[in-house]
Amino acid sequence: MKIVEIKEHQTSIHEDLELCPDDMSVVKKLKDSKILEIQELRRGIEIKSSEYVGVVKFANFEVVVNPKIHLPSQNLIRLIAYACEFDDIVIYDKDVSVATAHENLLDILINFFAIECRRLVSIGLLKSYVTHDNDDASFLRGRLLLSQQVIHMAKKKPSFACRYDELEFDNLENQILYYCLKRCFHITKSPRLKKETGALARQFSALMQYVEIYPDFKQVQYTRLNKHYESLHKLAQLIIDSTGIGNFDSVDTDATSSFFINMNSIFENFVAKIFDKYHPCMVEYQKSMPAWTGDKTRTIRPDILLNSKIVVDAKYKRDLDTCDLYQIGFYMHESKHYTGYAILPAYESAICDYTITSPKQNIAIHVKTINLNCVMNILDSNKDDEMYNMLCDIVPMEI
Repeated sequence: MKIVEIKEHQTSIHEDLELCPDDMSVVKKLKDSKILEIQELRRGIEIKSSEYVGVVKFANFEVVVNPKIHLPSQNLIRLIAYACEFDDIVIYDKDVSVATAHENLLDILINFFAIECRRLVSIGLLKSYVTHDNDDASFLRGRLLLSQQVIHMAKKKPSFACRYDELEFDNLENQILYYCLKRCFHITKSPRLKKETGALARQFSALMQYVEIYPDFKQVQYTRLNKHYESLHKLAQLIIDSTGIGNFDSVDTDATSSFFINMNSIFENFVAKIFDKYHPCMVEYQKSMPAWTGDKTRTIRPDILLNSKIVVDAKYKRDLDTCDLYQIGFYMHESKHYTGYAILPAYESAICDYTITSPKQNIAIHVKTINLNCVMNILDSNKDDEMYNMLCDIVPMEI
């Protein structure tokens, strides 16, 4: 199968490729979701990518969209892990290196999911009490259900109607992992991962029933008993939510698979998280602020507010455009502060940090860049002081 590799926001023409009728529904879903646009030409196809990175498999070829910024596989995985808050899952370089030789981004994440599930099984899955109603128990256990028992007595039926709690593995925490393992088994094309996820799914099947519904992650309340599940659930949610285009209506149906992650959201979440953890100012992320009134009140949500007044907006792009300036300027107007910051990723041909001013409005937007590879290396080395100093250089404490 031919593999086509392009970068975000890139257009490429391939005269040796053509779509099959079975591919057309996936092409439409990708276009409607503004993830990828594939258009048939007189000869070949044209592919236009957006801000999503990932992979989609068609009948005769596979499209891989890579980040527009050069990120080694290890750093890309760690960036996603940090932004999606499953970074405390240990990501070993050797596992990434082995996987990248034959597998794509989705398979790398499935690989770590399988590793963590295997570790969890080895230390013991969580048990919790599950309530059962038994209308035909041979002996009394738990609480007697009087209304049903009266019927039994009237019919002279020698059994008990009772309700009891039993300690089982069949709880939502484990059901989420089982659901994701089944999905991973059907979407991965790696024989190694099919074998591993299939074996793990069979282990889970011996302990619980499979429920084919999208898991409601918000229903899980994490306590000291199940806190060790939280990061793995976030990884499971990323895999499930990012494989929704053209995969399957049923998890048991093997079909065209796709996996895409919005790098705009990843970059914004990553910047917000490092500011929240390492910058000395009080950090508020995506705080809604009332801005327009009338028949309906409308709000604005800056990416980051420092000390409830300094606007810091993360933009996953090479440079700001006019719309970005108006947006940040309006945020600053509403927060009643005349200095704002735009955080951009550093490219290979990086432009220096600069400031844009509006003399009439007496406002200034400081455009700052961060080198993602450099930041990931600092985070991996646990150099908190270096991270602290870097962010204070970007947005000084004297604000």
